[in-house]
Amino acid sequence: MLGKTISKTMNYSGVNQGEIINIELFDISPEQIEEMRELPNLNTIEKTGKNKWRLVFDEGNNHVVKLVKFIEEHELSYTQLYSQMPDLNSIFLELTGKELRDQ
Repeated sequence: MLGKTISKTMNYSGVNQGEIINIELFDISPEQIEEMRELPNLNTIEKTGKNKWRLVFDEGNNHVVKLVKFIEEHELSYTQLYSQMPDLNSIFLELTGKELRDQ
């Protein structure tokens, strides 16, 4: 593991949106991706670029800690890892089914 940056913002009560973790992860096999899907409260894993992944967790806590533990147990390496709570547009989309737009 080379390093990590973690950033969090405010959580919005009453909304079933959890934490979003973006990570640059190297040499992970398809089998390890399937194992990662078993992390508690993990909703989706999306490949967003070469070696870049976006993990969306439902409610809960310690997602970064659990992910780093998984990485260490599987002897994987990463250069970036950051965590964020959903933005206002994501919450609005979940509540209304529509995206916010400038008018």
